[in-house]
Amino acid sequence: MNRKTLIASTVMAIFYVIIFSSSLQAAEEINLDGMNAEVQTFYKQGRFYEAASIAEKALNAAEAKYGADDPHIIRELDNVGLIYNASGRRAEAIPYYRRSLVLCEKVSGKESERTAEAMTKLGKLFFAEGNYEESEPLLKKALEIYKKELPENNPKVAEALENLGELYFLNGEYKKSEPLFEQSLAISEKTYGKYVQEIEVPLDRLGDLYYFHGKFDDAERIYKQRITLCEKVYAESHPALAAADTKLAELYYAKGKYKEAVPLYKKAIFIYKNSLGRDHPLIASVSLKLADVYKKMGRERDAKAMEDEAAKIRGIKK
Repeated sequence: MNRKTLIASTVMAIFYVIIFSSSLQAAEEINLDGMNAEVQTFYKQGRFYEAASIAEKALNAAEAKYGADDPHIIRELDNVGLIYNASGRRAEAIPYYRRSLVLCEKVSGKESERTAEAMTKLGKLFFAEGNYEESEPLLKKALEIYKKELPENNPKVAEALENLGELYFLNGEYKKSEPLFEQSLAISEKTYGKYVQEIEVPLDRLGDLYYFHGKFDDAERIYKQRITLCEKVYAESHPALAAADTKLAELYYAKGKYKEAVPLYKKAIFIYKNSLGRDHPLIASVSLKLADVYKKMGRERDAKAMEDEAAKIRGIKK
């Protein structure tokens, strides 16, 4: 083999090594993307065991490729945390969300929108675990960042207000949660409108807050708005409308307005029977509530009929 042939052979060999290495690297990238796509598919299907297995393998592969402290593995860390959280393994999810937050701060800065998202995930997880002390500062800081980085009427600001309000509400701190829920609803109404599905949850939260805070007139206004919303958004036999009717009926019961409560409970029962079937547990629950209303009104025979219907659904012999 002469010198020219040797050089040509060497160049070709190097060329093929480069091509092979590039192809292998691309395959690894595609493999990670494919694994994470599988995780999301299994998660949406509720197949958490399979999702967790693939998420763990994807994280191991990402760590092997980039290192355990590289921002490139944030997606894989979040996926493991997501699956563990969804499957009830919340305590195990915490260290993954912690690592994700640290890496987000490293790559995007401590005051970035991405960091606020990581704080929110970890803060909500802590609260779900009953760890109020660690949850509150994370959710407060996330809200502060969103207010600083985004327009005041951005939906993410509304969501952050709602998250912190929910924390206070479920902890019984109604005075703290009230202005947060009110601000969240105001932003959502300005963004989406007063009678759209996007504000149904904020409406429900604020109505419940007013109810538990003893502000019955405000609660009534909000619950009526929710009923109107459901009537506009859903079919007339949708369970969401029955749930909204039940909330207002419960409020009327608490206010002693029994006559107003009766048609709402009846309507809720009718909707549940048509949408969920005649033997659904929700029908038994609402029937017993209606029975209590009838007793308050002295309508013992009607109350007995409702109690018998509930007992039949629950399989109780009377």
